[in-house]
Amino acid sequence: GANQLAIKEQWEVGDSLFSIMAVVDVLVAEVWMAFLLLGVANSDAIDKWFKADNSSITHLKNKMEKFTTESSKIPTFNDLI
Repeated sequence: GANQLAIKEQWEVGDSLFSIMAVVDVLVAEVWMAFLLLGVANSDAIDKWFKADNSSITHLKNKMEKFTTESSKIPTFNDLI
């Protein structure tokens, strides 16, 4: 976006090249986002393949879920006033 426009102005790039580079940038970003989302969805299989130890992350998730469950409550009318 704005960073690309600043670089275009600094290097005095033509409009045709700039538009192509903007499209390439968007496509690369979308492919990378899809890759990351697929990785999140399959994180257990990826961790097993890399033989990664994610026990600390699992422990943190469980701790945060427990904290959220214990500290959450349904607000009453007096809480809203």
